[in-house]
Amino acid sequence: MNLTIRPMTPAEHNYYYSWSPRLMAVAGCIGHLRGDMGREGNSFYTTWFDHQEDLKTQAFKDELDIVVTALRFDAAYGGALADRSKLAAYCRAHPESGMGTISLEYGFRLDTDNYAYALRLNPDWGDYNFYLYCYVREKLDNHMAESKRGIRFVTPGYRDLFRLADGDGIRIISPDGKYKDRTCRYISETHMTCGWDDRLYHIHDFAEEMEQAGNTVIPLRSSLPEKCFAALEATGEAIIIHRGVKGYTPTEQRPKGVSGQEGADKLNKTIGVTRAQAAAMLAGSMFGWACPGADPANYDEQGKPVKNSP
Repeated sequence: MNLTIRPMTPAEHNYYYSWSPRLMAVAGCIGHLRGDMGREGNSFYTTWFDHQEDLKTQAFKDELDIVVTALRFDAAYGGALADRSKLAAYCRAHPESGMGTISLEYGFRLDTDNYAYALRLNPDWGDYNFYLYCYVREKLDNHMAESKRGIRFVTPGYRDLFRLADGDGIRIISPDGKYKDRTCRYISETHMTCGWDDRLYHIHDFAEEMEQAGNTVIPLRSSLPEKCFAALEATGEAIIIHRGVKGYTPTEQRPKGVSGQEGADKLNKTIGVTRAQAAAMLAGSMFGWACPGADPANYDEQGKPVKNSP
């Protein structure tokens, strides 16, 4: 058996957790193994959860045993599951695998000829120390490739509004101004799941439901920051733009010795906001978050619109 392991890619992040049965089915998830290494960090307690029992063949079960054994005892795989100390050391050795979660989890993908394994590690005592999601490799790769199209949002008349990256969120704004944020997952070109309960929608049914309720839907793109700085053209005053919010928040501050835009660029740099992101945030705050200009993919590194962008 040829077994490889590498840090996960950002696109694979969404496959390290449990979602709706429909999504787990189309992605080819067989089930997942949850593990805890005990108070001292040297134990190995596990629980298995089925997602598609019909895919749990004897060949898969035999391979899973080999994979887990290799992660525990084979030095070639860094002792990732040997004990909590070695697990923590393995995570530290691969900082690029950090998943950016509050609990500082780390993600790795393992591949064999027929199966793929999404390994999520947590070196903290008091939490489960690992989750191993098991997939039919071909089905997982096919779903990942198809989901790159993005989730399509339309009007009841099928006019395109925007496309949302798989796993990103939307904000549903009711007529009274109250709103709720929901995460969406790609199922197919015409279906998605939405919300904490992973409700399955046909994109047309979702559009009709929103229209009947008088709701407005805007994308909350993960490619945009929570906030950024910009400058009022007339006065040079620094302002703050919040993702998903119309308009801006004034700061009543003006940079000294530089232009307003130069000051905004410096402030954005300190919080890790690129010029493309800042340009998209400004467009969203002015023209609506569903417009093409509110997507940083439509700008170059200098924050200028790319050619042929809509």
